[in-house]
Amino acid sequence: MIRPFTMLRISVIVVLSVVGVQLTSAADEKKLADLVELVVEAIDVNAAEARKLINRIEDLEGYNPDLLAAYAAFYRGELEYSLSNWSEASQQYSRAIEFYRNVNDTARLSAAYNNLGLVKYYQGDFDESIENFSQSLKLELEINNSYGIAQCYQNMAIVFSHGEQFAKSLDLYQKALDVYLKEQEWEEAASVYNNIAAVYAEYGQLDEAAANYEKALEYYRRERNNAMEARVLSNIGSLKMRQEKYDEAGRILERALVINKAEGDRFAEVNTYSMLGDNYAKKGEYLQSIYLYKKAEGLAVQYEMKELLLNLLNSEYLVYKQIEQYDSALVNFERYIALRDKMLKDNPDYAKGVMDMELERQIKERDHRIKKAIMRERLFWSLIILVSVSAVIAFASAYQRRRRLLQQKNVEELKKELMKEKCNPDLMLSSLKNVKQCIEVGDSERAVDQLDMIARHIEQVLKFSGQELIPLSMEIDYLRSFLRVQDQMLGKPIEHRIESNVMQNAGAILVPSMISQPFLENALADIMAFRSQDKIKFDIAFMRRGNALEVIIEDNGAEGNCHYACKSLEEKYRNMGIAVSFSHIYKGKGLKNRPTDFGYIRSEERYDGKVKTGHRVCFNLPLMMQ
Repeated sequence: MIRPFTMLRISVIVVLSVVGVQLTSAADEKKLADLVELVVEAIDVNAAEARKLINRIEDLEGYNPDLLAAYAAFYRGELEYSLSNWSEASQQYSRAIEFYRNVNDTARLSAAYNNLGLVKYYQGDFDESIENFSQSLKLELEINNSYGIAQCYQNMAIVFSHGEQFAKSLDLYQKALDVYLKEQEWEEAASVYNNIAAVYAEYGQLDEAAANYEKALEYYRRERNNAMEARVLSNIGSLKMRQEKYDEAGRILERALVINKAEGDRFAEVNTYSMLGDNYAKKGEYLQSIYLYKKAEGLAVQYEMKELLLNLLNSEYLVYKQIEQYDSALVNFERYIALRDKMLKDNPDYAKGVMDMELERQIKERDHRIKKAIMRERLFWSLIILVSVSAVIAFASAYQRRRRLLQQKNVEELKKELMKEKCNPDLMLSSLKNVKQCIEVGDSERAVDQLDMIARHIEQVLKFSGQELIPLSMEIDYLRSFLRVQDQMLGKPIEHRIESNVMQNAGAILVPSMISQPFLENALADIMAFRSQDKIKFDIAFMRRGNALEVIIEDNGAEGNCHYACKSLEEKYRNMGIAVSFSHIYKGKGLKNRPTDFGYIRSEERYDGKVKTGHRVCFNLPLMMQ
């Protein structure tokens, strides 16, 4: 499977603008510029000729020797970079950095740091890579080179992405993208969109990846860059395969293949054939898969694409093994091993890299043996510290557990007390006394009606008193039942009105069960103490205010102090909030909004002009949805 491509940005110096150096003549300046142009061309086509031309740079007369040495080192680094000789490229770029510092050439110093960062990236030394990109970024910021700044951001993002630090990577990509869009560098913006998509794909956010690939396609098509459009299409095809949309992936990859053939991009063409083979293999169409692998293999052999050929031989081996054609699988495996060994033999730098890794391991082992005695002593003291810390942690954990258990015990006791108050046995006894009186006076019909009403009310009390939260619709039904019982028990008419701006959603909104009952009981007790009202009236409202549910209770008790400003009432309310909060926060019950402690009680007297007409109490509950 071909990974989605990401684009590192290499800084190449072509146009000369010598800073802080006196040239002997304009002819000398042109001589250096022409020679550098020849070097750049030779690096791509003839390495031996490029080496000769680079050596001639140092022989030029009329220039600061440090400047010539810097140019020579930089382009030797470019040459080794093009040949993937990372170790030599790193040394040459480091030499160029030293010389560019001597001549105070900020732009070229920044380019050298950038390219050294690329080399360190390919060597797998990501910390050094980031350090060099950071140095390049500082210099680009000094000279306010927007394009160079964006390049640094983009390269650093790729390194962080490789290290799976996706948040940093996306942040840096966004900074680079902002610069490219501002400067109207559409193709560069497209490459960033492509790379962002690759990060999202790696992170498993496939929808975000698809959206960014589409943005990359949009800009490449705007710029008529068909080759890059085909590569993005290949990436989208890879994404569709991950989503198991194989038919859609096939159509997209076939479109990419047509463009690659038209553009003559042989490398991309081989890649696309290989991806199509992968797609058919995933669909279980193995013969078609082998056909496409063979097409890719023929091109890879023709154009000497050894790395791609190695991958293709491995893919063919796996498919032949899948369809149990073991002779063909063995042939491809042997070809794979032979080519791999030849590539190791032909690529001294790669072999040297393997040897360097082994040498580094041996050095680490030697250092470990040297420090072994010191480590024993440190280990001893570390164990002492560890035991001490473990003891402290265990003590703290035990203390927290004891505290939590004690808190749970207190809350359970509080719940029992609340349940007792909700049941209100005094109310039940008073209601039954009224029934007894009706029976004694021979009013059996009224007694039966009262018994039915009391029975329904007791049923609701028993149902709700054991629950911490109930739907608002049930709370309203309970209030109506409670007030009807009170009406019969007190022998005075009780008018009530219950309103809400969330009545349609009352079944989904949760409130503490029987939350309003203590307030109504308190008000009724005070009103009846004065016995001046012929008729008792309550207005009750449940109003949503943002993320809170405001409860408002108004009565017509005009005498006495505000009966809602009561310490025992406030304590009941506070305890109810503690019980609900503890259960739903610490036990993790499923609510869209979890409760915290309830809001304060706000009570006041109501006036009509200067005439007192009653009392009002308001309090806020957290809006809880089931």
